[in-house]
Amino acid sequence: MKNVLYFCTFFILFLVYCPIEIFSQQPSFRNTIHIKLWAPLDAYPGIEKQEGDVFQNAVNRIKESAPFILDGMVYGWKFDYTPGDKARGVKEYFEVETIQSFSETKERPLYSSPLIEEPNLTVWVDFERSEGQKKYFDHWSALAHPQVKGRGSGEQKKGFEGIKDAYKDAILDAVYNYVHQRLKNKPKEVSGRVLLFKEPRMYVSSGQYKLELDFFLEVDRIVVYSKF
Repeated sequence: MKNVLYFCTFFILFLVYCPIEIFSQQPSFRNTIHIKLWAPLDAYPGIEKQEGDVFQNAVNRIKESAPFILDGMVYGWKFDYTPGDKARGVKEYFEVETIQSFSETKERPLYSSPLIEEPNLTVWVDFERSEGQKKYFDHWSALAHPQVKGRGSGEQKKGFEGIKDAYKDAILDAVYNYVHQRLKNKPKEVSGRVLLFKEPRMYVSSGQYKLELDFFLEVDRIVVYSKF
């Protein structure tokens, strides 16, 4: 009975904090993004403060994660990569920026079907693309843009920052693998963009967020060394 009362309280809370719409079937990612997100119900010991409501930490985490992920699925991320080179005294550099921030627009995702799956809260997140965004996705899904995969990790104790670290690490992994498979010699600099086109796959192992992601890749510039 206590768990039932907790869940009823949470569902009312979610109605207050997030707009909800129920979809009868899973739409195409081209038209509507439909992904399942999760967040731990308990605060991380010694790092996060446990909110008064048992569900509030998880709700806050999902509300942070959803716009960030939609940044990558709707608009993409741009990157600048300098491979490390000990012989030349060059340190590895990798920077990622959003092309456009979803959280700064008037667009809002819809949340549906919240469910407690101990020790996590799960919820479906939906966002319907505009006609312009559909055409943008069509541009990315053209054959000219290769599909690449990346794996990344980030510290669970860092909370949402750890999740962002895992995404950055996965983008680096995808770019690194693509460049090193296609270039005979190490480049000086590579810049471009990626668009996340499949549902992120995330789990926790040994205190680390683990991610497996699929991207479309667009390389804008490759600078090579003049001498080797």
